[in-house]
Amino acid sequence: MRNKTTPFIYLVLILLILMAVVVSAEPVVEWEKTFGGSYDDNGRSVQQTSDGGYIIAGQTCSYGAGDYDVYLVKTDSAGNMQWQKTFGGSHYDGGYSVQQTTDGGYIIAGETYSSSAGSHDVYLVKTDSSGNLQWQKTFGGSRFDYGYSVQQTTDGGYVIAGETSSYGAGGCDVYLVKTDSSGNLQWQKTFGGSGSDYGRSIQQTTDGGYIIAGGTGSYSAGRDDVYLVKTDSAGNMQWQKTFGGSDFDYGRSVQQTSDGGYIIAGHTGSYGTGSSDVYLVKTDSAGNLQWEKTFGGSYYDGGYSVQQTSNGGYIIAGRTGSYGTGGDVYLVKTDSAGNLQWEKTFGGSDSDEGFSVQQTSNDGYIIAGWTYSYGAGDYDVYLIKVGPDPAMPVKGIDVSSYQGCKEKDGQDIDWSQVYSAGYSFALVRASWWDSGVDKCFVTNMENADANGMLVGAYHFAYPEYADAGSEARHFFNVAKDYLKEGYLRPALDVENDPCFDSYPYNLRPKGLSDWVNKWMDTVQALARQELHTEVEPLLYVNRTYADFLDEHLANVYDLWIAHPKTPTCNPDGEPDTKKWNNWAFWQYYDPRVCGDNSGYVPGIEGPVDLDVFNGNMSRLNTFKISAWQPDFWILYHLCSPADMVVTDPDGLSISKDLSQIPGAAYVEIDIDGDGDLDEEISIPYKKVGYYQITAVPEANALPDDTYSLEVVLDGQTMVLAEDVQIKDIPAEPYIFESKLNRSDFDSDGDVDYVDLAKMSQYWLAQDCNYPDWCGGVDLNYNRFVDFIDFGLFAKNWLWEKIPADFDIDGDVDFQDFAIFALAWLTEEGQTGYDLNCDIAIPYDKAINEKDLQVFTDNWLLGR
Repeated sequence: MRNKTTPFIYLVLILLILMAVVVSAEPVVEWEKTFGGSYDDNGRSVQQTSDGGYIIAGQTCSYGAGDYDVYLVKTDSAGNMQWQKTFGGSHYDGGYSVQQTTDGGYIIAGETYSSSAGSHDVYLVKTDSSGNLQWQKTFGGSRFDYGYSVQQTTDGGYVIAGETSSYGAGGCDVYLVKTDSSGNLQWQKTFGGSGSDYGRSIQQTTDGGYIIAGGTGSYSAGRDDVYLVKTDSAGNMQWQKTFGGSDFDYGRSVQQTSDGGYIIAGHTGSYGTGSSDVYLVKTDSAGNLQWEKTFGGSYYDGGYSVQQTSNGGYIIAGRTGSYGTGGDVYLVKTDSAGNLQWEKTFGGSDSDEGFSVQQTSNDGYIIAGWTYSYGAGDYDVYLIKVGPDPAMPVKGIDVSSYQGCKEKDGQDIDWSQVYSAGYSFALVRASWWDSGVDKCFVTNMENADANGMLVGAYHFAYPEYADAGSEARHFFNVAKDYLKEGYLRPALDVENDPCFDSYPYNLRPKGLSDWVNKWMDTVQALARQELHTEVEPLLYVNRTYADFLDEHLANVYDLWIAHPKTPTCNPDGEPDTKKWNNWAFWQYYDPRVCGDNSGYVPGIEGPVDLDVFNGNMSRLNTFKISAWQPDFWILYHLCSPADMVVTDPDGLSISKDLSQIPGAAYVEIDIDGDGDLDEEISIPYKKVGYYQITAVPEANALPDDTYSLEVVLDGQTMVLAEDVQIKDIPAEPYIFESKLNRSDFDSDGDVDYVDLAKMSQYWLAQDCNYPDWCGGVDLNYNRFVDFIDFGLFAKNWLWEKIPADFDIDGDVDFQDFAIFALAWLTEEGQTGYDLNCDIAIPYDKAINEKDLQVFTDNWLLGR
């Protein structure tokens, strides 16, 4: 055995030999580890575990009971060994595939000669979370049988793909084995012809069936071809495909992609530049070839493992003899169309190979294989952790009926071509004004989504012509089917000049900002109440019209910035957005501005707006619409008031007589005058947020029994149900909102005298420090606390009984406050409102801040 350099000591040497043919910036190596003893050990499969660590399966000659044993290694997130286990007997055994199971344990597939019925059998091993053996099984006949890939299935069982010479039609066939959760055989299948055929990788597909990749000598155009087999859930073949040329071609790894198709990695001697190249094949859901790519140099290169990445591209691990130092681990990253983004090699002066790769939770990559360059023995397990991809643009487009569709001009966008060209998301116009509907909206949304794109809807605003609420409700009605979980958040497109005096809704910056806020709030509220989704719209604005909006909004909404006037109209660099630097999406190309051919996208006739996302695909996925949960849940058991429970985020639980909710009451009254008693519950709960009430009938409730439900909230009574029969209980819960928060300056859940005092403090001072926005009291964002803010505050001040009964209706309420505020602001009708007098100074014959203070004192004290 030779002396080996150590990668952790000779770091400078590693940096010199980690050479790559770089297409764009490549990720950095975070750490490398080796495992094994004084003989041969290798890693064939790796997966990140639920605790953030890693599990590796392979073979060891250094440890165990026989010549070679299954080798299972568990590490922490930094690659430090936590434990290792071996499985097998006195002869040759090996592990080729591992997966963490739903119970926290591990399933391993491989081969055994120690416990076989023939020469070699498929070997299936199940362990607990600490690697302790729970059971082991073998499958096969009197000859050679191998298991190369295993996956836990949705029914809790396992499926294994490999090869068999014991069964089938030829010298060697693809071998498919299905077991239950205890490893007992449920069925087995073989695929192939009279030649040699084998399976190397399997995955359960979204339809419950299976996809298998391997090689075939029975159906090949050359020496061997890539072999792709699709089965149903019972293992019956649905179709088979081959790929390759006149020489040898092998499939080593397969995965179903987000568009329903498949990606295969392997080796090719038929295509490429060397004796063997990495072979990457993309198909549609029926196995039809969409594209194929090769990677490598003039010598031997091959791919063993492939996975679709979070940004829609692909990561491939294998080996290269063309680059590095003469036989290195080879890592290749492509975009969604298979175009090379970067490639990297790892290893030393001897032979090193990568057999398995997986993207990790931080968007980096973990690679397992073997190394002859480093470690303690001949070959050792080689584990490499690579950091996330460097910042690379996630590209997208925005479209409308201008790009056409069958409803408009008979020609749909070919979204499969758009996606294959490397575009990952699309924003699609749904509506404009308070009545316009884009005739291509539904077609574009459906087709883009079906072809793997992330899609969201947008509304083109006309704030100079229509009310924000009207436009918001119109957009919601048009787009509501696409404001559900999984779609991108919608956007409000504001780019019309709102300041011409001739427009009906003549708006200035402050007014336009209010318009935007109202549109956003309305869409969000409608989505919560009708769809139970959390919709936080994006704000689209170009550089010119950004000046018409208050920059405070840049800190409130995620921005979609339009600024194509860069020198080259491409996504390199960043937009010049002045104060709007907190952008999420950037429209970097507009054919009306850029005027060149770079705006043409495959699958679309004519130029189109091009966009880029400010982050990677993992971050873009956080911009999907999610399920919305209310702040409070009220479970209302009909006919059983004692079982009614109200909960809030603080864990408060109120039940039985509702005594812990001030003013709450359960009564039985005849609401509708039909002579029968109805149930009614009143909940004057005063915390900020949305409330959800679910009505649940008790066992003793009769179908024709009726109930009524009302809520007294913020001084207002809302009737949610009146004389509804038990059999007609709505499937969806009742939802309502407490809007106290806009004036809840001290964030205690109530709008009370403390908030008024804070409001008065700023309001009387008439100024505040920018950009603190006056402690949140500057409600219209004009940098001053003035009577407009007070008016907005008053609208939210729906308190209970208060003194100063100016409208002489028997109580003092917000109407009296409004009357007082009106008089106080206009100084009209001073009699009765000029409140400040004392012995020394009688009424000062003016309505001013002193009166406000006197009014406030008496109003709060009930005098």
